[in-house]
Amino acid sequence: MSRFNGKKILVVEDEFMIAIDIEASLEELGANVACAGTLERALEAVESDRFDGVVLDLNLAGKEVYPVADILARQGIPFFFHTGHGVKSVLRNRYPDAVVCQKPCLSHELVDALASVMMKTADA
Repeated sequence: MSRFNGKKILVVEDEFMIAIDIEASLEELGANVACAGTLERALEAVESDRFDGVVLDLNLAGKEVYPVADILARQGIPFFFHTGHGVKSVLRNRYPDAVVCQKPCLSHELVDALASVMMKTADA
């Protein structure tokens, strides 16, 4: 049984091909995946639903994803940044426990990062 079996995961990513690649990788591991490609859709998703984990691209068509990350942090929902734009030190200033995967990263690295943040939250 997969560590993601039945887990509800949100992928916030504005690049369609990257989003479907992440979605497919997580679904193969048993996750139920929702995707949001804009800041507005991501905000709607986290305000109306509860997720077990979230993958966040930092830059969504020129808009930073910080409002979504702030909501997730307040709700105690595990997330990590999957970005080609974020500077780890800047992200860790705002989110001290932030996990950052720099794009491009291999699928198994992304899956491991998500599993890691989900385990940390479960152990807390």
